[in-house]
Amino acid sequence: MAGYELLRKFLVMSARKKIDLCLYMFSLLALAFSLAGPAATAYAKKAKETRGVIKGQVKNRWARILRYPTLVYIENIKGVNYKAPEEAVIMNQIDSKFVPRLMPILKGTLVNFLNGDNTRHDLYTTDNEKYSFGEFAPGEQKSYKFNRLGPYIQLCKTHHKMKAYVVVLQNPLYAFTNDKGRFVLPDVPSGNWKLKVFNERMSRGDTDKTFDVAVAAGFTSTVDPAW
Repeated sequence: MAGYELLRKFLVMSARKKIDLCLYMFSLLALAFSLAGPAATAYAKKAKETRGVIKGQVKNRWARILRYPTLVYIENIKGVNYKAPEEAVIMNQIDSKFVPRLMPILKGTLVNFLNGDNTRHDLYTTDNEKYSFGEFAPGEQKSYKFNRLGPYIQLCKTHHKMKAYVVVLQNPLYAFTNDKGRFVLPDVPSGNWKLKVFNERMSRGDTDKTFDVAVAAGFTSTVDPAW
């Protein structure tokens, strides 16, 4: 009702008052942009001065099949300690499928494995330090903090076709490929880095490979991982 009343008052104003009101609103917007502009420009300039972009295309047929997500990430940003989020992230189980199928997280992240199904699940992994939660009922969840880098396959003892992956990363610089296998990594610090690719259909040898890339501030570097 308040919005309707304001509109009604505006419509019955004289043309002169309408023009004056519009000019007043315009001046307020101009003032807001004048205040925010220098700070925003300075921030953008500083980011441009210290960071670059990595783009490319993964030359592997699995990277073009979205059913099996492909993750591209920088293996290690030396000298930076990235903190895991304080809140837990969730991997759900719906219709006897893990959701999401591939989940990148920072080292030290707590993951809540939620049973969103109407049947019991029995989640476990055979990777790294290994774990097994045993059965848990619909609506229940099991939690695990990931403190080792690398991929962890997620399996279910009662539903053998269920599969997903948690990939533990040192830094948050990652991207998923599109259906052409292309990716973009923005805001990458200047330096020489190693790029890695993960896809569940690739062999462990392929996912262990690294691809060198040099990043210069304000520039875009191109790398096309291929096997």
